[in-house]
Order: sequence, then C-alpha cells, then structure tokens
Amino acid sequence: MGNFIRLTTISVFLSVLFLTGCGGQTGDESGYEPVASYEENQTVVPYTIPRFRSVLDKCKLQYSEGTVIFYKKLKTFKASYFYAKDDALFFVVDKLKSMDKLRCELRPQDEWQTSDTTVHHWHGRLRCYMPEQGVNSYNWMQIHGTMQTFNYPLVRLLWVRKRQGISDHLWAIVIVSDAYVEPKKYEWVDLGARSGDYFDADVNVSSDILNISVNGKLVKSFDVSNWRGVDNYFKAGVYINRPEDYGKATVSFKALQF
Repeated sequence: MGNFIRLTTISVFLSVLFLTGCGGQTGDESGYEPVASYEENQTVVPYTIPRFRSVLDKCKLQYSEGTVIFYKKLKTFKASYFYAKDDALFFVVDKLKSMDKLRCELRPQDEWQTSDTTVHHWHGRLRCYMPEQGVNSYNWMQIHGTMQTFNYPLVRLLWVRKRQGISDHLWAIVIVSDAYVEPKKYEWVDLGARSGDYFDADVNVSSDILNISVNGKLVKSFDVSNWRGVDNYFKAGVYINRPEDYGKATVSFKALQF
C-alpha cells in the first residue's frame, strides 16, 4: 500500500511538471505569450525614457478609431494599451469579435514622398509576442499614404500565424503595382521566423528605392517609382486589421526612430 501511494505521488508530480514546464506557467496550445498585466504602479509614462522622447515629440498616438492622443500630448500619457516597463515601450490591443479592427500606433507628423532624395529611415528594435489564438496576423510597422493622395499602405511589416505552410514568421507586404491602378498587386517577403526576443528592423526609402533589412542584413530592395505622387508617413505599434481576427496582441520596443 505504501509503495502504491509513493508511485501515485510520483505520477502526479510528473504530470504537473509536464503540464506546467520548468517555469511553472501553463499557457495554452496556441503558444500565447502572456505579457504581465498592466499595473498602474509598475509601469511608467513612456516619455520618461529619454531615448523615446524625440519620437514621441513628433508623433500622435492612434488607438481604435476614435481615440487619438495628439502631438505634444504624450509627455504625461500612459494607458493599459501604451506604457513603458522594464525599459521598453509597450503597445497592446485586445480586439473583440464585434470590432472591425483595432490599432495602437504612433504616427509622426512628417510626410514625404518616395522620390525624395532625402533618406527616410524607420528603425525599430522590437519584440513581437505570440498573440492569443484568435489573432492570425498583426502589423507592427507601416508606410501609409495620406487621405489626400492615396489612403493605403505601400508597406506593411507584420507577424503571421501561418502562410503557405510557414508558421510563426514575420513578413513584409509591398504593393508592386501603380498606386492608382486597380487591381493592386502585392509581393510577400518572408523576413524570417519570429525569434521570441528583440530584433532589429530597418526600412529606408529614397530616390524611389525601398530597402528592408532585419538584424542589419538587407532582405529585399524594391523599385517604388510606382508610388510617385503619394504623400507618406511611417507608423509603428500593433494593429489587427482583419475583421475575423480577435484577441490580445502585444509588441514592445527597446528603440524606435523615424
């Protein structure tokens, strides 16, 4: 009887160890990475971190379709969807099934064209977290046209749960047809597997040449003269734009430059 009790105890212990893992956290079958819940006394205003100030001085924050924190108003702002913790800037969305889309993105005031000889540079050192099961993709960077010229993204950098048999990768989507000609043609570029850690991404545009790099290595160059005449701006954060997707998604930045 004593041997039976000892064997049962060992079996229960091994089952718990298998289910929880060495770290003692359960998670779910989707691989969702839970980010520590927002706590007022454990987070800080992003503007208090000096290396983010130059970006925040020239950006507005867009959350959902009706909440905008305008330029020069981010010096004292934080919320459950936009905060700093552990020396990083966090963007969080939790999209309901009833929502068409949900964003939390910084949008700088500067606008520019791809034909400019000035180099327009976006840089991020970021981490893309595995979202909840209902989220199949989310954007973390965009080059977007203005409403006055062509209200559509030339470039989207995003995480995708699965595409063409490839799971948990980062991708770029670039419009390769003329801006004002329908139907639009796109090119998908595989940027590699999501590492689960911070990585560097860079996008440079000048003289109608677009370069996309990851961890200092050029992944793809594009001739974007098809986009001439469009006024553009950069965006960064997290954006679930598919109506059928729902759940929580998080992106954090250790560095961000426009």
